[in-house]
Amino acid sequence: MTDKNESPIQRRETPEPDELHNPVPWPVAAIAVAFVAWGFWYYFQNTGYPVAAGDRRTPIVVDSSAEVDGSVVYAYGVAETVVQV
Repeated sequence: MTDKNESPIQRRETPEPDELHNPVPWPVAAIAVAFVAWGFWYYFQNTGYPVAAGDRRTPIVVDSSAEVDGSVVYAYGVAETVVQV
């Protein structure tokens, strides 16, 4: 396979390296598939809820004509989650 037109430098070169043909180990592939499936399940399980708070609390209904008062918000939102010690 030596070509007469090759220079001595080209003949001394080593061949280009080849990549190995090792597949991904099946346990690693199974874990990756499980994470993707869990992600899809989690996303579609939690679709349709307000994502502002990250939970499923019901929104506070406040009369728009009334003056805003922090005690109303505290009574409906924060007071329910505060643990009395």
